[in-house]
Parts: sequence; C-alpha cells; structure tokens
Amino acid sequence: MRFHVHNLGCKVNRVESDNMSAALISAGHTPAPLAEADVAIVNTCTVTSEADHKTRKAIRRASRECAGPVIATGCATAIDPEALGQLGENVIVEPSRQLAIEKALAVLEREAGLAAQAPNAHPRAAEGFHTRMGIKVQDGCNNRCTYCIVNKARGRSASMPLESVVSEVALASESGIAEVVLTGINIGSYREVDDSGRMLKLPQLIEALLERTGIGRIRLSSIEPPDVDDKLIALLERYRGRFCAHLHMPLQSGCDRTLAAMGRLYDTADFARRVEAIYAVRPDASITTDVIAGFPQETDADFAQTLEFCRRMRFSKIHAFRYSVRPGTPAAEMVGQVDPRIKVQRASSLHILSDELRCDDMLRRVGSRELVVVETGRIGMSESYHEVVVEGEMPRRGEMLELEFTGIEENARLMGKRI
Repeated sequence: MRFHVHNLGCKVNRVESDNMSAALISAGHTPAPLAEADVAIVNTCTVTSEADHKTRKAIRRASRECAGPVIATGCATAIDPEALGQLGENVIVEPSRQLAIEKALAVLEREAGLAAQAPNAHPRAAEGFHTRMGIKVQDGCNNRCTYCIVNKARGRSASMPLESVVSEVALASESGIAEVVLTGINIGSYREVDDSGRMLKLPQLIEALLERTGIGRIRLSSIEPPDVDDKLIALLERYRGRFCAHLHMPLQSGCDRTLAAMGRLYDTADFARRVEAIYAVRPDASITTDVIAGFPQETDADFAQTLEFCRRMRFSKIHAFRYSVRPGTPAAEMVGQVDPRIKVQRASSLHILSDELRCDDMLRRVGSRELVVVETGRIGMSESYHEVVVEGEMPRRGEMLELEFTGIEENARLMGKRI
C-alpha cells in the first residue's frame, strides 16, 4: 500500500517525519504523492502564527487530495486538536507521533490484508532519505522564552536512553551512514542516570557514541548557549574531525535588554565568552546562529547592537527571521509591538550581513582541508557546514571525502579537490 508524509517545521520534526516514513517502509509500504496515497500523515508545527496557518493549509489540502484517512500529528495538535479535527471529514487528530504511526499502519495493513515485514537494513540509509542522518536524542523544553510556545506543545525535557542512541548510531554506521546529526528541542538538557547512579549529560553521550560506534562523524543540530560548557568544547579538540567543529548557537538578539525581555538565560558577555572559548580550542570552528528581528520594544539602537555583536562573533551564517506574534505567549501581550515594515527592513539587514559573513568565512577556508560528506550529485557538506562542489571524478552518494578547498563557486559554494 502507499503512504504520504508531509512535514512542517523544525529539524526535529524532519527527523520525526523521516522516522514515520522509515517505519511504514519497514512494514512493506511505499511512499507516494499525496493524490496517490492510501493514507497521509501531516506532522504539524505551531511555533508561530504563520506556522499555524501553514499547518491548517496543509491539512486541508491533504484532506482534499488523499482518498484515505489524513492523520494530523505533532505540535499543533497538542495545542488545538479540536480545531484541526474540523478541517476535513477524513482528518484524524493524534498528538502522539508514535500512535500516529500505529494508526497509519493499521489502515494500510487492513487495506492490504498483510502483516508488517521487518527490514534487514536501516531503512533511513536508503535512497530518498538524507545522507547525513538525523537522530533525535531529546524532546521537550524546560525553558520559558517569552516568544515560544514549544514548551507547551512538547512538554518538559525528556531524554532518550543512552544505550538506545548508541544502538541507533551503530546501526546507521553499519548501514553506510558517514555522519549523524543529533537533534532535540533543547539538546543541551540531555540527562540520563547510569547503573552506578552517575549523571550522564550531552558530552558523555557524544563520547560514548564516538568511542563505541564506527560512525564517521557527529554533528549537533543546535545547542543553547548556556549548555556550551568546557567539557563540550574540549571534545572539539579531542575528537578533531569526528565531532564537528560547527555549533549552531541561537543568539536571538545581540542586545542585553532584548535578551532579558525574551527570557533568555544569558547575556551578550556570557555568549561571547563561550564563543571565544570555542575559537581558542578550534580557530577554524564555524558558528551559526538564529536572530529574531523586531521583537517587541526593540529600538533602532537595540538592533544596531545586534548587528555589531554578530560581526564580532564572526558567525558563518545567520538564520534571520521576523518576530511573529504567537497567541498564548507572554511576548504576544507586550506593549511596543514593532511595525511590520520595520521588521522586514531589519530582517533584510540581517540577511545582507549573513551573506557577507558567510562569504568571509568561505574565503578564510580556501586552501584548507576538511572532510566532506556527499549528499547529492557533486554537492557535499563540509564539517564547517558549507556546501561544497566536488571537483574531478563523480563522487558516490553518502561517502566521506577529504578535500582541499580551491575557491568559491558562483552559487556561494566552496569548491574542493580530493587530497
């Protein structure tokens, strides 16, 4: 039978959607376009009002085009399940992603009259999935940022058992995966108590994965600034080349007054200390970030501080986005909401700065060497999180190559030749 999984939202959602597809493929079913599917799953997002709008639009479209049931799951269903259930007669709302998979399997197996078939290899190592495999090690968040509703949608922080993560990474490696990306809503809050009563945190998890599996390298999808501690930074040097010297650290604002209003758990001085500690150990490190433009009460002077701070941190990429009012959050009720036109202008300034900083970072890397994982065709991903065009012989999908960067291609990619 045929299924369709539609993903919305963050990298964690992407990993969860891949897991849903893998589970259905493992049972012997086939992915298909929406209009040809016997069942559809929509993995929803609710982080902003715009995300809610996209979620409703996706569910309505699936309800119209899919002949079978449409199972809506994920964050938006945890916030307003009743409203989503009214978007189509064939819509089933199931906040639990695991139960959503089970319901989809029940539909497909009932229609096919077949029992599930277990795969012999990791299904996410097959064509159609990312060559750099995302693995979720944590879910939920205990923080209370004033603009965010994810803590309500996902609940409190919960960690996957270390042994389960080790097994998952080992299987990925044995299936030919060269890089895994550890994902979570707040990955730095990873916690597990071992049999001896010792508290294991993220650095211990990373160390276990590198010591006990043959995985080529590990990358973190994102980590909150307060969780970038000395133990984590030390791993960048100890496991040079296997633990990516690329950290995505969400800044959100380079103005302390705005950070306080956001409920962030650091100030710019603390953020800068951690970045400087990373560069001290790995001068070649790549640090990417998120910045919100136009948070309530943000002035021109506040935004100017953000631009200057971003320059000082030498970010290699800035994911800039306009503040979007999310009903149900404290920030939505704040006075001093910024004019939408100003938000657009500030976001544009951040995009321009991001392009400038990214070009500077690529230029610094010309003549240096890095390991690159091939993703599609000649395009690979470097340790420093740059797309790279592989010169010479056509590379094999998923392989890891050591390349010397020879220049910058017109599409803002590095070019690299084999060593």
